[in-house]
Amino acid sequence: MSNGFTFIDLFAGIGGFRLALDHLGGKCLNFSEIHSDAINTYCTNFREDGGLNLGDITKVKRLPAHDILTAGVPCQSWSIAGKNLGFDDDRGQLWNDTIYLLNQSRPKAFIFENVKGLADPRNQSALAYILARIRQAGYFAKHFVLNSSDYGVPQDRIRCISSVSCTNPPAQIQPASPPQKYPETGRCAARWHRQTAQRTGKRYHRPVRQTGGRQAPLPQAQRHE
Repeated sequence: MSNGFTFIDLFAGIGGFRLALDHLGGKCLNFSEIHSDAINTYCTNFREDGGLNLGDITKVKRLPAHDILTAGVPCQSWSIAGKNLGFDDDRGQLWNDTIYLLNQSRPKAFIFENVKGLADPRNQSALAYILARIRQAGYFAKHFVLNSSDYGVPQDRIRCISSVSCTNPPAQIQPASPPQKYPETGRCAARWHRQTAQRTGKRYHRPVRQTGGRQAPLPQAQRHE
């Protein structure tokens, strides 16, 4: 999709999806979030006054026309850190509200994110139901289990990402290949980051080191289900 697209950010949190889509040239028309701390952080990060916040998704009946819909649907129902109640958890039922708004607004594409537990065998029927509902709405859908550390983020954060398109069959929906691996510490790392910044035109940020000396190793990445 070319630059100049519009998007709506459901279950926005502090703006992970928006950070990426803003960077690609998108314009956020609305976001939906109910947690006050997340709202304050989101508005500070993106210089919003809160007027774009749709609030409680269960009370939203219509969305304005847009190109991409994103949703980080609450994950507690599927996480091994939760009670694994699935659709018996009220938060699990928020999938129905999300798909209702997808069907109502008919964007060109939809990206949703959840914990990898949603793709585990124990939740196979739930994921199949969600994807079937999306297909019933007239969309092609395909899911992937991806790890953020493979894409340059200093954290193992494994997530189930589903890409949904109204025009591209599943065979044509593929995630971007992970970038070239890079050194984590030392002068080689700093040189690699500077060269990458010069090549891509992006601002270079010096990697943050653990206290304890110039060559101290970075702390182990935390794992989150």
